[in-house]
Amino acid sequence: MSVGAWVGVWVGLVVFLLLMLVAGIAFAIWRGYKGYTGLKPLFSTISEKVKGFSEPYVGGEEKPVSLARRVSDVAQDYQAAHTDLLNHKARVRAVHATRFSRWAAFNTAREQERGVAQPGNDARSRRVRDEAQ
Repeated sequence: MSVGAWVGVWVGLVVFLLLMLVAGIAFAIWRGYKGYTGLKPLFSTISEKVKGFSEPYVGGEEKPVSLARRVSDVAQDYQAAHTDLLNHKARVRAVHATRFSRWAAFNTAREQERGVAQPGNDARSRRVRDEAQ
């Protein structure tokens, strides 16, 4: 092959490269524009929400922060929340005790059928079983 043929091949490759480069840039610009037009409603919604931050809150009954309230009111709120927490813990403890006693009774019955040693005779199992009854 002669040198002129190689020059033609290289010129063709360079032209192809430049065409692909221009096509890639055009494609990136086109996709960017499509993305911008697709996100335009989102940007307008966000700007409306951000504008709303500067307006005062008009809603239901507000409680001021605890540092701006009387100590006795804050103490009552704390006491009510603590009572709710203790009640919740007691309910959870009762549910766990009931489930554990069912599990212990089931396993005890199965092991009695098989004739093996009875599990659940440790101190914790007896305490949980007694609390459930």
